[in-house]
Amino acid sequence: MIEYARRSVPVVCALLLCLGIPALLTFAGCQTAPVTQRKQLLVTSQENENKLGLTAYEEVLKTEPLTKNERAVDLVRRVGQRIADVSDRPDFKWEFNVIESETQNAFCLPGGKVAVYTGILLMRSPTRLRDTAANACRCRPGRISEKRVSATS
Repeated sequence: MIEYARRSVPVVCALLLCLGIPALLTFAGCQTAPVTQRKQLLVTSQENENKLGLTAYEEVLKTEPLTKNERAVDLVRRVGQRIADVSDRPDFKWEFNVIESETQNAFCLPGGKVAVYTGILLMRSPTRLRDTAANACRCRPGRISEKRVSATS
């Protein structure tokens, strides 16, 4: 009986390691989304995401042509700042820029780095700019893209 118990100890330890480590990692990776307050398995910290977002944003600003239209820049920054002021992330260092392109879109990277394409402004609809920018900013605080990345990892 003692010999059987000695042989069982390594098996039990192996099972605990195989089951315990993934459970511990899963538990450690569960974070509460800032806006929805739902638990999500996220594999990176907010600080790391913000650094990655800043790096990506700087790369976009180097490669994409920024508009020289000061009225467009002023409009986007005013609308963007109003959205940032009511966002659930006052800790973000919000920044708004306008990219010269017929694309009718906008994006927000981690940390509140926002780019709006001039194609939205060509529609001459103030609500289109507001809605598109607000939607881009909404995705960031809820960490929607990180949830998708974590789901595919």
